[in-house]
Amino acid sequence: MRQRGSTPEQAGKRKRSGPKSKTSAFLGVTRYKRTGRYESHVWDNTDPGNKKGRQLHLGSFPHSRPAAIAYDRAALHIRGPEATLNFPDTDYSADAFMLASALLITGYHPWDAA
Repeated sequence: MRQRGSTPEQAGKRKRSGPKSKTSAFLGVTRYKRTGRYESHVWDNTDPGNKKGRQLHLGSFPHSRPAAIAYDRAALHIRGPEATLNFPDTDYSADAFMLASALLITGYHPWDAA
């Protein structure tokens, strides 16, 4: 897991292709001007046939923090532990949504010590 402050080159990843958001300090969150609500999006590039991937709309929220949490959950689900997150990954180790998602997909809890 890489925190937001480190550069992609330090983590061995490619740079972002678009500009940083001017409306939110959180990764994957923008403020919609017309309504004032915050929207959360994540890029899913798991399809090998699509070079850039597709942008998934995760929802709109009244505040930026819940939108950032939605982004983190989706990023962990799509990219796994190497995802760049807004908050430490320990915040999600007891998250009921993440545990249920991992159990449905893989059949085990990723945070169980084995």
